[in-house]
Amino acid sequence: MLSAKAGATFSMDCPEFTFAVRKDVVEIIYKVKPGVYLVVNFARVDATRGMLFVNWGRFWDRMTNERLQLPKVETCCPVLYEVLTGGDKDGMIEMEFGVSAEDADHGFGLEVPLSDKLPLLLSLTPSVINKAGAMRMKMLTIYNELVKNPPFPAWKSGLDEVWE
Repeated sequence: MLSAKAGATFSMDCPEFTFAVRKDVVEIIYKVKPGVYLVVNFARVDATRGMLFVNWGRFWDRMTNERLQLPKVETCCPVLYEVLTGGDKDGMIEMEFGVSAEDADHGFGLEVPLSDKLPLLLSLTPSVINKAGAMRMKMLTIYNELVKNPPFPAWKSGLDEVWE
């Protein structure tokens, strides 16, 4: 999710974010502050649907007993709680992304409609960019909730895992 390397060049026309095209995904790279970048991945699900995805790696493996852990998360991290329980007003959800459950990375996703006639890069419409920007802000809010008021001590120290 977070990186100390931009992975692409920023231009004067668009100083807040840039793109990096990978094999099956377009990375939308946001400059959070000098030397800190947040990556929102954009991939095609099918002909008419795309997915914005922020990869938290294996961080959410810490959620081992939702019945006991979620009440504490609700108290300490209300934005995280909304996303984890499906109550996010923007439709963001927790999800796995990968070829198998054992190898999957966990993170947060947001489905977006696509035109079936456009390549993925050309599907980055202003609407998709706005949703990716909202996702960036929510991820930073969740990260800051976990830094400032972690529900469990290991969750704060585990935030090192979300850095590339």
